[in-house]
Amino acid sequence: MAKIKITSIFLFLIFIINCSQSSDIDEGYINIGETSLYYKIIGTGEPLLVLHGGPGFDHQILMPYIGKLGLYHKVIQYDQRGSGLSKGPVDATSINIHNFVEDIEIIRKRLNIDKLNLVGVSWGGILAMFYSIKYPENLNSLILFSTAASSELLYKMYPAMNKNRTPEDDELIKSISKSEGFQRKDPEILEKFYRTFCKAQFVDQSLASKINMTISENTAKNMDSINKYIMSSIGRFNLHESLKVINCPTLIMHGKKDPLPLEAAEKIHSMIPNSELIIFNNSGHWIFIEEEDKFYKTVNEFLAKVTN
Repeated sequence: MAKIKITSIFLFLIFIINCSQSSDIDEGYINIGETSLYYKIIGTGEPLLVLHGGPGFDHQILMPYIGKLGLYHKVIQYDQRGSGLSKGPVDATSINIHNFVEDIEIIRKRLNIDKLNLVGVSWGGILAMFYSIKYPENLNSLILFSTAASSELLYKMYPAMNKNRTPEDDELIKSISKSEGFQRKDPEILEKFYRTFCKAQFVDQSLASKINMTISENTAKNMDSINKYIMSSIGRFNLHESLKVINCPTLIMHGKKDPLPLEAAEKIHSMIPNSELIIFNNSGHWIFIEEEDKFYKTVNEFLAKVTN
């Protein structure tokens, strides 16, 4: 009988914990002119504003991995202009680096955050650096991973990916890109295309199956245009010298076998005075999938130092 009671109490506690975690989710829209940015907040505590990759994908690409940080922190994610559940015009006057940077600042103000703990992955890391250079005084900490601060280093990733790709995947990508479903931007066809495309970014390419490659109709419709407008507005860029103005504690993480060369992370580390570089020896571009436990441990230990 005692065992039954203990088990019942244990199960009841699990139920209470699960309910409390699920209730710590908030979502809504932040209106900026004609644009409405969808945001989702998971967890409580010190706020982390997370910038997803792309340009053109949405916050789903990081779920559920980044969302798990909500067990200890308040994780704020949003869909960048034109993607996911965000709404508004998709043209050069709206989709440009200036507006993307100002969106972060407006989100900070609207959510009443004094100083940001800003997290950027891949393209999100580039965006985070643009913001940090303009608004260094508004940062409490900065976390960058799988990213580069110059177009020269960024574009080295694609030839390296071509070398990593199997002939079978290469043929599949070519076949999908010529399909009618790809041309009309069918979300399921695009999911298959990008999952196959991203396999070359992994050490263990079978782990590409773990990417949350859920592509909404809005993301599917706009992703090519968003990418074109953003990259056109940035042009050939080199942020290295400008990074010296960032004085907050900064964590840089990079996979040793990322097709984006390790040099990109090392260069960022050399330019940001108060930074540390952690290398993930068994990872490519997706360190939070390939070395998930090390990723959480590294991020949580860093945040424990800078937020207490």
